[in-house]
Amino acid sequence: MAMQERYFGTFFQRVLAAPLDVRFHYGHPDLLDKLHFLTRGGVSKASKEINLSEDVFAGYKTTLHGGRVVFREYHQLGKGRMTNLSEISAFFGKLAQGAACQVMSRDLYRLCKALPIDRQLSTMHGAFGFYLINAVTMHLVQFTAYLLALLNLSGLLPYFSGTPVTLNNLAVWMPAFASLVLMVPDALMVAHERGMRVAVNYLFGKLLTLAPLYYIFIAQTRSYHFARTTRWGGADYFKTSRAVSIAHMPLHEVWMSYARSHFYPAADILLLLFVAQSFDAPSTLANLVWMLWLICLALLYVPFVYNPHALHLRTLRRDLHLWTAWMQGAPQVAATKKQGVPVAAAAAAAPASDLGSPPPPTGAGAGAGATEATAAAASATPTATTATTATTATTATTATAANAWAAWWDCGTPTAAKYGTSSAATFGQLLMGAVYAYVSYSTLELASGGSGVVNGWLLSAAAAPLAPVWAVAAADAAAGWPGGCGRAAAALARRRLRVAIGLAVGAVGWGVYVTQTGVVESNHVGWRRSFYAVPGLFTHLVALHFGLSSLSCGLALAQGHVPGCRGALCALHRARDYTLCAVQVAPLLLLAALRLPHRVQSSIVFQTSPFFFNDSRRSRCCCALAALVFFAVFGGWVTYEVMWMLGYAELLPIDVFAC
Repeated sequence: MAMQERYFGTFFQRVLAAPLDVRFHYGHPDLLDKLHFLTRGGVSKASKEINLSEDVFAGYKTTLHGGRVVFREYHQLGKGRMTNLSEISAFFGKLAQGAACQVMSRDLYRLCKALPIDRQLSTMHGAFGFYLINAVTMHLVQFTAYLLALLNLSGLLPYFSGTPVTLNNLAVWMPAFASLVLMVPDALMVAHERGMRVAVNYLFGKLLTLAPLYYIFIAQTRSYHFARTTRWGGADYFKTSRAVSIAHMPLHEVWMSYARSHFYPAADILLLLFVAQSFDAPSTLANLVWMLWLICLALLYVPFVYNPHALHLRTLRRDLHLWTAWMQGAPQVAATKKQGVPVAAAAAAAPASDLGSPPPPTGAGAGAGATEATAAAASATPTATTATTATTATTATTATAANAWAAWWDCGTPTAAKYGTSSAATFGQLLMGAVYAYVSYSTLELASGGSGVVNGWLLSAAAAPLAPVWAVAAADAAAGWPGGCGRAAAALARRRLRVAIGLAVGAVGWGVYVTQTGVVESNHVGWRRSFYAVPGLFTHLVALHFGLSSLSCGLALAQGHVPGCRGALCALHRARDYTLCAVQVAPLLLLAALRLPHRVQSSIVFQTSPFFFNDSRRSRCCCALAALVFFAVFGGWVTYEVMWMLGYAELLPIDVFAC
């Protein structure tokens, strides 16, 4: 982060100043001509939301009044930057929100009307274009997954896949090259300032610490906040501490920060890619979509890669305990802090808000989920009158903020008022509900051999693994009910682990019984019969997921007309979160049990030097060896490609991605 900021404040600013002549950001430290602005109305703006990036608007105003923003280098200073993923994501989220507000501002409109075409394009490159391209790219990833799934289910995918692509084609590796390009600018800056050897050290360290996956994750952060702010507004400033922070971030805070922006889209893309590569899909399709799988893995697991002690078994067990307590609504978890202010205290001080308005895009950073929970708690807390004592208000706020997941969900889930005032949102939900219903029905039909008759026994065996999730989610939802039902649900929630294990064992037994009784046609006998029936069961489970997603869209639209729909939607989303968290944490538990991944993460990802190697002889030899191996492999591959294109080499017979 610090190296990127240094590149932005030096190399990039020089290019914007000359020859592009579109420098609007006035750099760090911020220097303004006071007399120039005082005689032209000052620098104050009317809106702290639209004018979130105040420095850029000062540059816009100067240029519109006939001035210029120059870049003068006197002395290079260092500015403190964020050192953990949560603050970095929050910072880039704020920048993306500011770029979206620039696009909607009158200042940029007037500026682009006055500038010639060459400076207009340069303005797009230097101001908001980077965030716009990130939004388009990441939305195209989701669109591609939906398109491939629909084409495969309709039987049209072989006609659109084109010429079979193997690993020898350069187009297969273009996404990898595109992600590696993001590491080049700051590496070139290091090479210019400190020499090529140090630049190779730095570049190798970035590769070893999985920097390409980090850039993918940050690109999704920019895309989410840019698109959300463009649609709904609600940009907000996030104050960063910029201290050396290597503290562990609990799982429930990770979930509040990245669930809506990263985890949910990644889960949808993964299941859509599974549907796209099932049934009669071309075997070479995996050569084209492997980067989409990698993007999904980056969105799901980068917060754990860059989270200290995320692979420590004891820490992970404590995180799971806190996460389940947060889902159940434990008071000690509800007081999640943002900028040093507990949620309960912030909710008591904040005014009531209207949940019917579109939710604000405050999902970036460690305190994003806490902010949403604060807004929900503040909106649900009744305004204290003159006769109401401070104790009563505090008690009501604490009771409201206690159910942390419910408050977070209630604030981020649109209500009926939103769909009543936005026809575009209503049409979008209808469209997505129809798409999910079609994917679910077509998947079930193709899984049954195209006969159109769904095997109910196989569907029940596929749905059996969801029984523990639904039981725990229902117990959490009913734990606050009055009377005996609520007490029974609370007792069940306290014994959630035993109940979940018992139901999971029952689900496995039911699946074995269904696959062994001849309901599923198979040429295998014994345990092989159940083993080879697993793909079919998973296909039915995927179809069930999309069916529930379609039901979720219907409940979201009907919540203003049918009583109880919002409660059903809450229970459905609670079960979704339990399922996704279980699938997401299971590999982490396996890695944590091995202990070696935790040591590797601590020694490599959280290294002491940004250049990975110091100036010792051993480090120089390691760097030279790594560079030699890299260039040997890359040079050999390029040589083979050239020889193959000239006809002097044969096509490799091995395709590791072939199904």
